[in-house]
Amino acid sequence: MNVLSRKYSQNLASNLTKLLEKHKISIDKLASMLGIPSMTVRRLVSGQTVDPRVSTLRLIATYFNVSLDSLVIDPQQTLSVDINFNQFNVPVISWELVEKFVDDKIPSEQIVRKQLIAIHKKDSLNIKNMFALESKPSMYSVYPPGTLFIVAPEVKPVDGDIVLVKCTRNNTTTLKKLQMDLPDMYLCSITLANNSMRYNNKLHQVIGVVILTLFYSHSATV
Repeated sequence: MNVLSRKYSQNLASNLTKLLEKHKISIDKLASMLGIPSMTVRRLVSGQTVDPRVSTLRLIATYFNVSLDSLVIDPQQTLSVDINFNQFNVPVISWELVEKFVDDKIPSEQIVRKQLIAIHKKDSLNIKNMFALESKPSMYSVYPPGTLFIVAPEVKPVDGDIVLVKCTRNNTTTLKKLQMDLPDMYLCSITLANNSMRYNNKLHQVIGVVILTLFYSHSATV
């Protein structure tokens, strides 16, 4: 273990311990809220892990509403809250229920789980009905299992956005990359190159825009 790694892990362990105490939350509870193994958090708190995944640190920083850098700075300094971001608990729902969620409030028993995210205040002013979808097997070549797509129905799509589209012909939903060549628009595959179709408002309905993609797995470890 080198000196830099040792100092890094000790700062992280001390800061994380302080955050747990300040918010009166246990290691097991934090792990459960973030969807990561309890042992992962225990190793961070004890200082055993010297090279944690950035994705793990980002989840912890988002949960406690602190900056990522502040998790590993000298514990004598104050942990700084990033006041430029708002936190949201976004419901993760199944692909089968996505259309219903847009029109009606999904019963809590039909929500798979909730995911804590942080969005810059200027980008979240008019966003209220966000929901999340997990990547499907057909997407795994680009988006690994557990990847989350945060969808906002209120956001107006622009060229290059990934959008959630409902195909009215067979009543299915899918993610497509939007390409605009006005007056025409095209829906392109997010996993295959050179695979696109012209947007037709009689056949397609844009349900929402993907505003955030989390490359995250339930079984992620440090």
